Amino acid sequence: MEIKPPQHVIFLGAGASHSSGYPVGDGLRLRLNSPERFLVELQKGLGGNRGITGVLQQKISNTFSKSMDLFRFGCFATVDEFSKIFSEVRPEQVQKMKVLMRFAFAFHNPEEKYHESDYYPFIQRLFDEDDLCSLKSNITVISYNYDCYLDYLLLRAHNHR
Repeated sequence: MEIKPPQHVIFLGAGASHSSGYPVGDGLRLRLNSPERFLVELQKGLGGNRGITGVLQQKISNTFSKSMDLFRFGCFATVDEFSKIFSEVRPEQVQKMKVLMRFAFAFHNPEEKYHESDYYPFIQRLFDEDDLCSLKSNITVISYNYDCYLDYLLLRAHNHR
């Protein structure tokens, strides 16, 4: 009789992406609170004043300021809370906030400091020790992160192996 390894389910929360340089909790909330703060963070993410023009500033302000005001003045801690309250009464503002949140994650390149990410050793442990090319069949990973860096790294590792 073959002995099967026990099944494991690993849940990852927002803190898992912090070592990859992504904002978590309060950092993300503050980034989404105002067009001015968002643009400051965007400039930092781009390494200075690369391409931040008055046109982009105006576009962000015109497109997202209403959603940002609702988020800020409603004192929401997360986009999930914001979405829960406004999904039925102001769905267009929820969609704009989700677009803005994706943008807030997109201007950070975690590959610049990949060696600091906890995802690398985590992914290494997901591969079977016998052949090192197959993922362990007894592990399921569920992530509540908004960023896609873990997904990207795992797919890249699997394709390269």
